[in-house]
Amino acid sequence: MENFGQVTSKEAYLKIESLDKSGKKRLIASGKVQALQPYEKTKLSLSTEIKPGPGAIEGEEIIITILDGKKQLSTFHPLTQA
Repeated sequence: MENFGQVTSKEAYLKIESLDKSGKKRLIASGKVQALQPYEKTKLSLSTEIKPGPGAIEGEEIIITILDGKKQLSTFHPLTQA
């Protein structure tokens, strides 16, 4: 995680979900992101209950959401897992 801004960020919450073809969301992992100074980077370590392996999230869209409390700050939709 990196703060590309010129001001210190607030503590945030990161949520990673998968979205299957029927539109059902499934939480993959989530956790807090510490406040970051301008241009500061940090590594996140998140745990999941999804067992890794072939087909675990195959064909599902991944959605990454960053929140400040209940306010959604950013949402990313990387490429669908093939």
